Amino acid sequence: MASPPSGTMRLCGDVEMPRAWYLAGFKGASYPTVPSAAEQSEAAREGTIDDLALAFPEERLQAALFNDVKACKCGKPCAFTLEACNACGASLKEVAITKSENVFSAFLFGVKKAQKGFPYTISLRRQTSEVLIFDDMLALTPCHLNGISSKYYIPDWRFLLTDPAVALKLLDVLEDELWTATLPFLQNAEFRRKIFKGNLTDEEIRGKVMKSFNFPPSQ
Repeated sequence: MASPPSGTMRLCGDVEMPRAWYLAGFKGASYPTVPSAAEQSEAAREGTIDDLALAFPEERLQAALFNDVKACKCGKPCAFTLEACNACGASLKEVAITKSENVFSAFLFGVKKAQKGFPYTISLRRQTSEVLIFDDMLALTPCHLNGISSKYYIPDWRFLLTDPAVALKLLDVLEDELWTATLPFLQNAEFRRKIFKGNLTDEEIRGKVMKSFNFPPSQ
């Protein structure tokens, strides 16, 4: 029998693991899926976010349409706060800050496509006058949702500290709406039986939900 590989390998620049290990996860039909919202709509804005910026040159809107980024040599636009690329691990210390399209703003304004040409479509779970909730496009779990405010532009979570009272109300709304978007998963008997062991109540599950801010912001 061959000896297991020796040494270590680095993943995503800052995660190191022995080469003898392997990563396993759900594949194909390993777990039941829950359909997204039946609501479907066409793009509200033809073209890209650049076209939207040209049509509405107001300074306040411009700030919400683009992110400050450091573009790595591998092609990944990274948060300007990072010192190393979170895709390939290359140093970003000497990389100048530039701009990239804010995909969340593109979703909110109904922009049709990205600058690279692919369509801006999302798996919608819930939308109200206050929030937009959709499946994470790089989901790490069978139920991995993103919730963003459709009322406020918040570059990152630190801006919430400028008005704690309003911020807490906003976070309560986001958490409640995200939970409402989660309930169809729990109401699916096959999904619930596969993912959760025992007879957990909805409130017990809610108490174990992982919630976090997206920081540094995804690009």
